[in-house]
Amino acid sequence: MAPFKHITTGEITALAGTALVVYLTGLYAYRLLLHPLRSFPGERLAALSEWHWCCHAKDSSSYLSVLHQKYGPVVRIAPNSLHFSDYRAYHDIYSPGSKFIKDRHYYSSFDQDECLFARSDPQLSKAQKDVLSPLFSRRAILKLENVIQEKVNLLFSQILVHSNGPIDLYYAFRSMTIDIITSYCFAECYSLLTYPDFQHPVLPGMDSTIELFWVVLAFPFILVVLPWVEPIVGYINTDVKAALDVRVRLTVQVDKLLKDPGSLEGAEHEIIYHHLMNPKPGKSVNDFKMPSRTSLIHEPCIALRLC
Repeated sequence: MAPFKHITTGEITALAGTALVVYLTGLYAYRLLLHPLRSFPGERLAALSEWHWCCHAKDSSSYLSVLHQKYGPVVRIAPNSLHFSDYRAYHDIYSPGSKFIKDRHYYSSFDQDECLFARSDPQLSKAQKDVLSPLFSRRAILKLENVIQEKVNLLFSQILVHSNGPIDLYYAFRSMTIDIITSYCFAECYSLLTYPDFQHPVLPGMDSTIELFWVVLAFPFILVVLPWVEPIVGYINTDVKAALDVRVRLTVQVDKLLKDPGSLEGAEHEIIYHHLMNPKPGKSVNDFKMPSRTSLIHEPCIALRLC
């Protein structure tokens, strides 16, 4: 330790600052000159940092339209990301058998790592899809058609009730979607359709959580403090509290089923937990890992957040 005995705090700070500058210079030089995506057109700042895209993500539709008009059908929107305006690219990327793997950094920003939506391992993802697919087969949907039709009828009746004034159809259809999902998948309708003017606070609350995603993508360390911050924000903002209450409600249902799996038999009809907790025999079941409590909560949470 003798050689470092007389190093001052100022010298340590200067050394750390120099190291940071050298690191960032090397990183940016790599992203601009040596990165595999370096030949694709796009904004120079987009090639340097994820923050550039995060700043424009909220108005992404109009921003992407401008980029494609300027740079063409394929644009580099972040150091490791491309955006395509040609619809045929969708089938190449997302069709069954695609070799593209989900970006773990991107999907981890949803803070729902143990759900099908966020899984990056194709084998595990396929196994979970195969376990859940019977619930969404044509036969299963026809069997529960009355559950869906009931919500559609309720939507029309609520629209007629408000026929003398303006109606927010965006929230109306989202309310119907959430009521269908919660009734069909959990046998517990959240009754958003009956809320006055379709303005249930859970809808703007979920919008807020999606907006937070872009902040987390740019600053991943936020996930560490999020569990402590959420209750405070929920106390201040009733919309956010409503969204957090959805997770609480799902957690209560999961804990009840884990404590007494036999209570599944009391459900009005087959729900998502019948398949996750008691998967039917199939070719992919051997690859399917029995979900943890966290996974059982994450699976429905992400489905509702993206409504």
